[in-house]
Amino acid sequence: KRGHALLIGVGGSGKQSLSKLAAYTCGYDVFEITLCRGYSESNFCEDLKELYKKLSERPVVFIFSDAHVVEEGFLEYINNMLSV
Repeated sequence: KRGHALLIGVGGSGKQSLSKLAAYTCGYDVFEITLCRGYSESNFCEDLKELYKKLSERPVVFIFSDAHVVEEGFLEYINNMLSV
């Protein structure tokens, strides 16, 4: 029922589109952080709290690309999420 996926490919090959299509097909919600000026680790933690709240309601696909890595600490949080 649950799992992780890592999509690797050149830019513009449709990784995000495929993920969103798969989520729609399975009836899952899609969660993606929205970057803004001054986006920091505290903003990222707030977004993760929102993600976890959604996860308590129904399955969610979390889309996180290399463009979302504003600070190195974000990867630590992602690593912790995947190791649980």
